Amino acid sequence: MPIFFGLSSSLPTAFVFHALVGVMCGSTGVTKTYLAEIVDATNEARAISLLTTMYSLGMFIGPLVGGLLVFLAKLAPGLFLGTDFEQKPLLLPNLVFPALFG
Repeated sequence: MPIFFGLSSSLPTAFVFHALVGVMCGSTGVTKTYLAEIVDATNEARAISLLTTMYSLGMFIGPLVGGLLVFLAKLAPGLFLGTDFEQKPLLLPNLVFPALFG
């Protein structure tokens, strides 16, 4: 679904695909429940706090990496000039995300 967001060519379609990505990405509650089930009571507080820390770190690093990938055609014109990534700059970050974590 993020790939369709990267391919969108108008603001309304970008909003629709972004909303669909948000609806389909409800794994935080499941992750916390699973984590609470696999750790014992003595380590539960530490495990949940580590999960929250990693989630916060991802919320910082994700947009940083995505923002760098959006303008890669301007940063490395020899590689990306004249490609689809120049016409649709949101495509590359939305291809990298599913390739790494999908």
